[in-house]
Amino acid sequence: MIILDPGFPDPFAGNGEIRQRPRAVRILSPGLNAPYAMQATISLERQLPSGIVSSVTYSWVRGVHQFRSRNINAPLPGTMQRPFPARGPILALESVARSVRHELRVNFRRRLGGRLTLFGNYVLSSTHSDGDGPFSLPADSYDLRAEWGRATIDARHRFFLGGFIRLPWSLRVAPFIILRSGQPFNITTGQDDNHDTAFTDRPSLADPSTPGAIITPLGAFDPHPAPETPVIPRNFGQGPGFANVNLYVTKTFGLGSRKSPGWPSTTGAQKRSAARGEHADRRSRAPMARRSSDVNRRSRHRPRSGIGGFGGRGRFGRGAGRWGRWRGFSEYRYNLTIGLRIRNLFNRLNLGQPSGVLTSPFFGQANSARPPRRIEVQLRFNF
Repeated sequence: MIILDPGFPDPFAGNGEIRQRPRAVRILSPGLNAPYAMQATISLERQLPSGIVSSVTYSWVRGVHQFRSRNINAPLPGTMQRPFPARGPILALESVARSVRHELRVNFRRRLGGRLTLFGNYVLSSTHSDGDGPFSLPADSYDLRAEWGRATIDARHRFFLGGFIRLPWSLRVAPFIILRSGQPFNITTGQDDNHDTAFTDRPSLADPSTPGAIITPLGAFDPHPAPETPVIPRNFGQGPGFANVNLYVTKTFGLGSRKSPGWPSTTGAQKRSAARGEHADRRSRAPMARRSSDVNRRSRHRPRSGIGGFGGRGRFGRGAGRWGRWRGFSEYRYNLTIGLRIRNLFNRLNLGQPSGVLTSPFFGQANSARPPRRIEVQLRFNF
């Protein structure tokens, strides 16, 4: 049921009007389409002085036929009469929402000697849409243009910095720093002025001297705007930022005998197959040897582009062997690795999204928080 102007603390004690809430049904729109996204990307990668490999990437992403719901039996503006009076809300799942994202990403990576590797990225982005998912409802089902605003995932700035540090006594340390600016939240009046049984009505901006205006740190709002008054955009509020430091420490103990130079050994058939492949490879490379000799002489004097990390000798370093040793493998036949994973190292309080109900006494206050410090101990045995 719905009680207009209820009493407090007993909602039935006042003189409020009691209405039976009509049953809502969900249907699929006849013209439902599968959502998809179109993306265009341009990237530039360069090796800078001091062994820094950096890249700059711009991406434009447009999503079309995104899902959202709409009450096709909402009361008509001005008359407050439903198109189908005998029925309640009819929530149609439609594929008419859209989104646009602009993103500028800067990546960098540098290897300092054989014991330290730094890497990170910074992202400057902007994401707008007119729907927040298949079950989101607009404030006014007959004015969908007013729903265009910031997406719930829109964070203007994102920064990540990580590193791999190799210390003596087979100690490995991996710190990770994550920073993010706040994400938006929707501001609603907490009332149902258009009688569509959805409490998604948004206020309008007002002068602080306007009678009935609600003054908040985000501005002054009119919770009962006139029918022709523009309301604030969707997701008008700005939530708190996020900062976190994670740490991963491992210690490896080598057990058993040391591995032989050829460990693991190969069979005779494998050796013969490898010899045949090497002979064929030399024959195929013979015509190219003379033409590539000048290139080889020039490249011999160039600085190495590898900066350590996850792959072959290209942009990420000298091979997977170093990454394998980081994970705890050593020259011993058996390896026992003890790991310590600490999330939210400094136990920082990261608040959740604030309450967006304008008429609530908790408006603008967060009622949740991100997880506190968490410590995990891991044990791995390799053989």
